[in-house]
Amino acid sequence: MTTSLPPSSSSDASAQVQAQVDAAEAELRRLGLDAVRVQPHGELARLEVPIADITTVSAQPLRLEVLRAVRSAGFALVAIDLVGIESSSRTRPLDSTPAPGVPTPPAA
Repeated sequence: MTTSLPPSSSSDASAQVQAQVDAAEAELRRLGLDAVRVQPHGELARLEVPIADITTVSAQPLRLEVLRAVRSAGFALVAIDLVGIESSSRTRPLDSTPAPGVPTPPAA
């Protein structure tokens, strides 16, 4: 599954980031994770994983392999998006409101 960058990215920077995303996704496919998408947020790679696979990806021994694969592509931080895979998530900033169907936390 290929991730593409938002159209607002500069061409040189976006080419470099796209290369990182492609490398990370290739390594994840090598691990058998064909449905995982990498969404770049600076040094952070946000992994979108099918909800049914979140536990498997985040548990040992695969967890360490996933970290190695994504970090080898140049990302310093790796996070798993608990919402799972969303078709329009590449345009959703990290601090946005929850995705549809995800409950909002109660006010403090």
